Amino acid sequence: MVDSCGDCRFCKDDGDHFCRHKTFTFNDTYRDGRGGLTYGGIADRIRLNGAFAFKIPPQISPAEAAPLLCAGITTYSPLKRFNAGPGKKVGVIGIGGLGHMALQWAHAMECDEVVAISTSDSKREESMKLGASKFVNLKNPEELQTLAGSLDIVLCTSFAKDTNWDQLLQLVAKHGTIVLLAIPEVPVQLTGITLLYCTMRFRWPDR
Repeated sequence: MVDSCGDCRFCKDDGDHFCRHKTFTFNDTYRDGRGGLTYGGIADRIRLNGAFAFKIPPQISPAEAAPLLCAGITTYSPLKRFNAGPGKKVGVIGIGGLGHMALQWAHAMECDEVVAISTSDSKREESMKLGASKFVNLKNPEELQTLAGSLDIVLCTSFAKDTNWDQLLQLVAKHGTIVLLAIPEVPVQLTGITLLYCTMRFRWPDR
C-alpha cells in the first residue's frame, strides 16, 4: 500500500489495509487528486504517502530487507496476532518462500516447539537449520499422528489441489488457530463435524 484516508475506523485501528479509500502499491490510482497509476515498489523511486515509508537501518542491506517486507511480514503478522511465543507450539506447512521465514520468526519468538511440515524429506535438513525443532513429512501417517491435536498455531503457506483439509485440522489443538497464507487453487472442502469437534479458528490473515 502507498496510501489510505487516515480517518476511518480501520485506519485509526491499525487496519489501513481495510480502508475503503486505500491505494495499492501496484495498478491502482493515486487518491491525491493528481491522478496516475501506481507502478509497484520494485524500483529506485516511488511516489507514496510518507506514513507508508519506513527507514531501513544502514546495517541491513536491500537484499536482506526486501524479503522481510513481503514474505517476512506475511508470516510475522499472524504469529504476532495469535501470541506466538513461550508456551505455544507452532506448525508451518510448506517450507518455501513464506515457510522458511515463518520457521525463523517462530524460533526467534521462543515458541516451545516449531514444527516444519512438508511433503518432501528434502526439506528436513534445511528446516532444522532455520530453527525447526521437529520435521514431519505430510505423507507419512505415523509422523503426522505424533502431531494430532498438539499445535496452537498452524500457518499454511502452500497447499495442493488434493490437500486433505480434515487431516490438517486434526493437527490443531483445542482453541488453536489455523491460518491460510496462500490462495487455494480449488474450493476448500471441510467436514463440519471436524471443525466443530476441534473448536478452532480457521483464518485468513487480516493484518
